[in-house]
Amino acid sequence: MSLGALLTHRVQIVRQTEGALDDYGQPIVTPVTIALDVPAAIQPRSAREMALVSQAGAAVSDHTIYLFPQDLTTADSIVHEPDDCPMRVDLPQGTYQVVAVPSGAGLGHHLEIAANLIEGAGVAAAPKAVVP
Repeated sequence: MSLGALLTHRVQIVRQTEGALDDYGQPIVTPVTIALDVPAAIQPRSAREMALVSQAGAAVSDHTIYLFPQDLTTADSIVHEPDDCPMRVDLPQGTYQVVAVPSGAGLGHHLEIAANLIEGAGVAAAPKAVVP
């Protein structure tokens, strides 16, 4: 089975970009969607965390997200929208903050992203941004 066949979820990659300055001279940070419909596999790091994700309310847990090589940094977020994903019943709506972007097996074949789920069921999603 190929890696592509295992990437059953579809996610968005959101990057925080600095824009105009506020009244105090600080840059205003705005989320910008840099990639849509990205194939991904999202796996909790333990069975206990999966139970937390399936419960109502916000959940914070560690996950590994598998992607094909992408322009991704630790300043990015990966957003899972069940309505945009063919695996609707599998995972709730959530935003995963990227913690590390290691190359799978060091070969550049795929990425094994370490990420923290910062939103879960019952929590409003990050606003959708327009791809430039």
